[in-house]
Amino acid sequence: MADLQEMTTPPPHPPTHPVPIATTVMPSAVQTASAVIDVRNLSKRFKIFPGPWSRLGEWLTRKPHHDDFWALKDISLHVGKGECVGIIGPNGSGKSTLLKLLTRTLEPTSGSFTINGRLLSLLELGTGFNVELTGRENVVHSAELLAFPPGYAARKMEAIESFAELGDFFDRPVKLYSSGMFVRLAFSMFMCFDPEVLIIDEALSVGDVFFQQKCFQQLHRIMESGTTLLFVSHDMGAIRSLCDRILVLSKGECIFSGDPDEGVTRYFAIMGKEQQNPTRAATKGHAMPPHGHVPPSDAASIRAHDILPLAKSRHGERGFEITAASLETMHGQPTWIAEIMEPLKLRVLLKASRDIPEPQVGFQLYDRMGTLIFASGSRQLGHVLKPLAAGEERMIEFVVTCSVQAGPYTLSLAAGEPVEGSPDLGVWHDCHEHLGPLTITWHGQQTAPFYGIANLPLTMRVVED
Repeated sequence: MADLQEMTTPPPHPPTHPVPIATTVMPSAVQTASAVIDVRNLSKRFKIFPGPWSRLGEWLTRKPHHDDFWALKDISLHVGKGECVGIIGPNGSGKSTLLKLLTRTLEPTSGSFTINGRLLSLLELGTGFNVELTGRENVVHSAELLAFPPGYAARKMEAIESFAELGDFFDRPVKLYSSGMFVRLAFSMFMCFDPEVLIIDEALSVGDVFFQQKCFQQLHRIMESGTTLLFVSHDMGAIRSLCDRILVLSKGECIFSGDPDEGVTRYFAIMGKEQQNPTRAATKGHAMPPHGHVPPSDAASIRAHDILPLAKSRHGERGFEITAASLETMHGQPTWIAEIMEPLKLRVLLKASRDIPEPQVGFQLYDRMGTLIFASGSRQLGHVLKPLAAGEERMIEFVVTCSVQAGPYTLSLAAGEPVEGSPDLGVWHDCHEHLGPLTITWHGQQTAPFYGIANLPLTMRVVED
């Protein structure tokens, strides 16, 4: 097996024209001007040995027994305060190497970089945690390791505990944590430590969709407060949502720097060349076992497969309520998994506690970043529902086609009645927020039916001369 050795001294023949190595974190104002992160011609070279004896042979003979591998070549980057810059590229393109250089986990072969501000990095969540300590004790320990002033962790503890949502486990040893609890603690701690510069490498793919939504909301908040963010991800939706601009890396070189949409297009072009014949899994799962055909009018079956207990919150005046709801395939099987373009049935039971002259009901769909993707209901569809008398129960059935990109989503259900002169619902009677997750998949062997966030109605014809 080949042996790889880090090369930290400038090579005799570098790939470009390097400048002297500088890895200070408090630069002069002259060098970086308004840049919080200033990277200039950064390169990293590794020695690849055929085996461990080759390393010994090179040391004894003082003759090269290795091949050079340039993980990074001549990268320059300037990031201002409050900016979010994404770094994307295929595996092996140098993304993680760049971040490790900036966090000084690795030393550059040539080039320079400066970072002006307190840097926190989420490269490997939980690195440095003592598994014998509790979550609370690890927060204090981590703050000390990061050289925060005495008492800083105590001031942030309530916010970290609330964000992590670990309950009693916050005061139990970390060795008892599941992997999901582990990353919740690490991410919550870093989000609440008020970094001036934050570096994230794929950390937003951890946890369930609800925790991911909360993380994205927090990221937007800290960026609005002036935090500078470097973000590496293979999630192009997250890149588009968070980043002001992006770098596209390929084989250690920067091939594009600029607009996120154009950069993502170039990224997909690279991936298309590297994966001419991608293999896809041909299996399809179900969140629940089949229960046979469910008659559309059977309210008892809706209650038996009620999804409302999954809601993260509930609010409203309760003049009439959503008493139960179910999500099913068109064959009546309860499910939380569907393929792109597959239709699903959303059935809702309504019951009034007083007379409701104009009842309305609808639902919303949110992606993993908490962005509203779609919202509609009886009013938008032009359905005028009959008045609902006190004590009366009614069932509403929606059929929705999952014409959105693959990924996890959450649903919210809402019932209300309009206010005169307003095109939207004026009074919310019952809202069940963020049920799920609903997972949309694509396992087709052919080209996906569309690319992007959602599918738009589209027709095509060939006009002959």
